[in-house]
Amino acid sequence: MGLRLAITSLALSLSIGLIVGAAHAANWELIGEKDGISTYLRPVAGEPIQAARGVMSVDVPACQLISFYVDPKLATTWVDMLAEYTIVDIGPRQSLVWQRYDMPWPVSDRDFLLDVTVTMPDPQTIKVALVSTTDPRFPPPGDDDDIVRGRMSPSSWTFTRISDTRTKVDMVGHVDPSGAFPAWLVNLIQHNFPYNTLSAFVREAGHGKVTLRSECADW
Repeated sequence: MGLRLAITSLALSLSIGLIVGAAHAANWELIGEKDGISTYLRPVAGEPIQAARGVMSVDVPACQLISFYVDPKLATTWVDMLAEYTIVDIGPRQSLVWQRYDMPWPVSDRDFLLDVTVTMPDPQTIKVALVSTTDPRFPPPGDDDDIVRGRMSPSSWTFTRISDTRTKVDMVGHVDPSGAFPAWLVNLIQHNFPYNTLSAFVREAGHGKVTLRSECADW
């Protein structure tokens, strides 16, 4: 598999998934297991909002999951409230992405400007890391724009090929929607967020209605 080709292709997925966070595995607290999905939480120093993590192994080939994840046309089938996103810059290893989420009235929409990096930690693993950034081309919304810029801490989706038919998916998430969202409400949502996100992703990706990427088709 060509690393450069894989990274360039996967960078197209960048904005998919309003999920992320940064944390060390040793600090995660297991809070539940359901349908093969393990959910973890951990506090983040200096932050009122906890980080969340979901881990599962599924009987779906890695290339099928990755190909689904990077297909921008399929994002709205599993990313809740994702309305639009723009690939501002794309490179072989790093991209800049803007995304907007359509929130239910009377909550203002949220947007995120993300720095996205794709790597292969080993020959069987692809990791997509995301973190909020700034760019003069996409300044934060003004008070009259009826949209609030959220903040995403260092984040990741990691796909590891276990066998020809089985894959481990590890999602880490820590997002501050900013604005009027109270921290206690966000923390409450975090309890179900990993399960809801992973189950929706695997359910849709498992249908197999996606063209496999040539970069991973021989996995």
